[in-house]
Amino acid sequence: MKIKYLLLIVLLSSFYRVYPQYHLDQLSDSLKVYLEEGWKCWNETEEGSCIPYYQKFFEEVKKSGECLPCAETELARVYAWEGQYKKSIKHSQNVLRDAKKHEGRLRYELESDAYNEIGGNYREMGDLEKALDYFLKSLKVKDEIEKYDKKIAAEYRAINKYNIGGVYSSMNDCRSAIKYQKETFYELTALENNRTCQVADGISREYINCKQLDSAKTWAFKTITLAQTQKIGNQFEVSAYSLLAEIYKEQLPDSAIFYLNKALKFETSKNLALQTARVYVAKGEILSAQNNYIEAQHNFTKASELLPSDAILDLSALYNAWGVAANENQDYKKASESLIKFIQLNNSINSEKTQKAVRELNIKYETEKKERQITEQELKIQKQQTKFLYAVFGSGLLVLLMGGGFILYRYIQKAKLKRLQQEKENAILNAFIKGEERERNRISHELHDGVAATIGAVKMGLESMPHLSKQSQQEQLQKLTQILENTHADVRHMAHNLLPSTLEKEGLIKATQQFAHEINQTQLLTISVLENNSQAELLSRQLQLMLFRIVQELVNNIIKHSQAQEAIITFSKTNGTLQISVTDNGIGYQENNGKGQGLYSISQRLKSIGGNFKIVKGTHTNGTQAIAELKMP
Repeated sequence: MKIKYLLLIVLLSSFYRVYPQYHLDQLSDSLKVYLEEGWKCWNETEEGSCIPYYQKFFEEVKKSGECLPCAETELARVYAWEGQYKKSIKHSQNVLRDAKKHEGRLRYELESDAYNEIGGNYREMGDLEKALDYFLKSLKVKDEIEKYDKKIAAEYRAINKYNIGGVYSSMNDCRSAIKYQKETFYELTALENNRTCQVADGISREYINCKQLDSAKTWAFKTITLAQTQKIGNQFEVSAYSLLAEIYKEQLPDSAIFYLNKALKFETSKNLALQTARVYVAKGEILSAQNNYIEAQHNFTKASELLPSDAILDLSALYNAWGVAANENQDYKKASESLIKFIQLNNSINSEKTQKAVRELNIKYETEKKERQITEQELKIQKQQTKFLYAVFGSGLLVLLMGGGFILYRYIQKAKLKRLQQEKENAILNAFIKGEERERNRISHELHDGVAATIGAVKMGLESMPHLSKQSQQEQLQKLTQILENTHADVRHMAHNLLPSTLEKEGLIKATQQFAHEINQTQLLTISVLENNSQAELLSRQLQLMLFRIVQELVNNIIKHSQAQEAIITFSKTNGTLQISVTDNGIGYQENNGKGQGLYSISQRLKSIGGNFKIVKGTHTNGTQAIAELKMP
């Protein structure tokens, strides 16, 4: 009864493959609805095969013209899950053919999945040499995926480690299998992959093969917890209960039966027929050990009815267990039939030639991998050295070029600034000259056309008086007196424009208020003047006149350019500095964006007396604020 039972448990439960799901992102949500029906079939353990749901999904994708190999990948998987390995291989080969029609990362993901699927199917069919060959092909494709996404490539690489570990499991090399599987588990956990329950199941199985039952028990319970949490199908929960039964079967056979019965609660689901068959094999062995051969035979028979003809590993396990049980219960005919079938199947799996080929393939891959890493490292070092030399040479040349360029740039910039400054000063000077010329012309025209003409008329009127009657002389005298009064007013107005008498007598604030009053009467602009203890009258008359002309220039700018209705002139003093603020509610200065000749002239005049000038755009309105500042003596 106890002949090579550890070998049997390796074959008792299939080494499940793990898959990424990135190809499904290529399909529209309306098509994924059909796939979700298949998932629901698996997760809720509905009766009957789940394959029809996946076939429907495949046909709908085919009609839509979307990514057909993406759908066929899922169809190949469900055939493998339900033990139809040859059909799974056929569909996976179609995926390899159609993947080349796509470009970039998707192509290599599909190829990797297909190689992985074919390798897993060959492993289940007992052809370990082909299985490892396809797993290694899948692993090589990861190098292409890494060019697009390193995280996804890392997940694929971890999955392939798991599947390669499965080949070692079939060769009874439990330590190598555990090594690969544990690496996979922790890598997938770090990558937050939601299928670690499959890996935990494989680790538990290998610990049993290595006779480390406490560790096997820990990983079996971990598998159950993860399977219930991740909800990716009940097959892993079934497998974990089977493993717990194997752990307890020697010392506590009743507990083993308890766990197997928990696994059989899913037996009505045809999608779990493969897993159910494995449970019946394990239960048959325990019943046979309890001298209940009739019931054991019943379980072996049910297992044989559920297993497909190409499930070589599982059939080998069944006939080994059945043959041993029949032999111990003196059913020699059945024992002979079963053990002959077991030997035939097991020889195809574990032939010395096959194992040698498997190891040679893996050694070849590892050697190529190390040689490639060494070559890449040497090339990397060579590139780094070359880059360093180029960097040193380039840095020296760059410093020289930058130094010379900087000096030349500074020289050019200084010359440019000097030229611009000269041009600006010339423009200001020309503006001053033109302004003075305009003022002289205006005064000349006013004197010539106004005062001189009027005085000439008065002179001729006086000369004509002796020739008039006394009454006419009186009338003529009144007219000439009125003309002289008007002329006197004109002369006073001209003098006021040149130097306001209010400024001379009462200072800057009063002169500004009078100027604002005159502007207000024109109804062109409404100006308010605010005085906040500025003490502007303490400045010399020359400085006050200059500031008054600046205020006039700013108000003229507002009238000409800003389209404002209101303005406020504020005089204040802060930290010994006189501040004159002229604020309007218009559209802002349009004269060269606030940097015209007039404003530049104001800035230069203030700068010449140690002052400062700035334009501030309004924040709450569209208006503009001009601020002139001057240190008080």
